[in-house]
Amino acid sequence: QLMRRFSWWVSLTVISLWITSSASAKQAPPQAPPTALLERTPTKALTKDQRSLLLKAFKNYFGIDRAQSTTTTKLEVKSGVLSFQAVVNHQTSIESATRYRSEIEYVSNDHTSTRKYLVVSDGRILWVYRPDAKQFAILPQQEFGKNPLALLNVDLLSTIFLLRPPNVQEVLKKLDNDAEMSKSLTQMGLEVVGNEIDALGNTLVTYKISGDSIPQAKAFDFEARLLVDPATEALKQIHFSGKQQGVQVKISELVLERSAPASFEPKHFSFYPPIGTKRVSKLSVVPWGD
Repeated sequence: QLMRRFSWWVSLTVISLWITSSASAKQAPPQAPPTALLERTPTKALTKDQRSLLLKAFKNYFGIDRAQSTTTTKLEVKSGVLSFQAVVNHQTSIESATRYRSEIEYVSNDHTSTRKYLVVSDGRILWVYRPDAKQFAILPQQEFGKNPLALLNVDLLSTIFLLRPPNVQEVLKKLDNDAEMSKSLTQMGLEVVGNEIDALGNTLVTYKISGDSIPQAKAFDFEARLLVDPATEALKQIHFSGKQQGVQVKISELVLERSAPASFEPKHFSFYPPIGTKRVSKLSVVPWGD
């Protein structure tokens, strides 16, 4: 129930942010962003440099055809006296909106236990495999969008990548017009709230958006922050927190590696059950239960 309810906030954030683009930039030495990127105005409107950096990060993350990423995500869910915390590690490959492969590892909050899954979609069929239970399930690929728990199949940023609009290139090209970019971001209420230093010493510019700044999201109490590295023009982190009907959710996701492969091996998006593995009618990707 907790997962089913909070997934709608994630979905809404995904749609509202319309984040859409990626190609792994070369790593550059850590450096502080130009002062102009951290400037703030009384109206909270982004400066031209801040808009330009965000658009480049969108293009670099969501504007490519194929992507391969390694991420780590901290997940916290609380409702009354019930609470859940876990770290989720994803290794995700995406060739299209319906062809993807995700290796998932859940780590308990005290780091004493783990659970692994493999989720593979070839565009028609979705395989879910749980190695420790020696079980797998086969589902129609459309289940990704229908089952709220399917949002756990891949990391949050990859979910956004999969759900991006078919005309993403047209959207990004339209935003090359700074006036259009400024209008769009102003309507979303996006603002720069400062900068943060990551674990490697890189200075990241922080963009923030909240539910009360989006007309369609008035009923949702949430805040999302995007952290961009100005040295590489890469989206490095996303932080999401939300609350509704007594359920509180926090998601903090870090992008450890990302690349844009020219192609994948032919069998990369297929699954062949190991000997001794049993097929079951359904198998949810969750870090608890049997």
